Amino acid sequence: QAYPSGQNIDNELINLLYQPTKREGAAEAFRGFINLFDDYLAPQLMENLTVPVDLIWGERDPWEPIKEAKQWRKNIDCIHSLTVIKGAGHCPHDEDPTKANEIIISLLEKITLPASKS
Repeated sequence: QAYPSGQNIDNELINLLYQPTKREGAAEAFRGFINLFDDYLAPQLMENLTVPVDLIWGERDPWEPIKEAKQWRKNIDCIHSLTVIKGAGHCPHDEDPTKANEIIISLLEKITLPASKS
């Protein structure tokens, strides 16, 4: 479900995702991950951020629809940009790593660093 395009989904990725589930305590770790933010959702956490946030979203994300991302962009002040990767799902960095990397590099190139004190 997370990878609707089926691109770049190979045995290596499947194994990478599967292996941690076999470790002792995996179920408890997963429950902890889900409740990592003490039941706060991402939009609630971002409401208090003062740093700019740039979202990269999969167009076909089955769990976090693009409509939701657009609402976040519209209503949450810290969200600086929203870039959608066409055809990708919940993990666009796996399905289209080339496009995800291009977006990240472009965002990094726009960052203005303060002049260093020498």
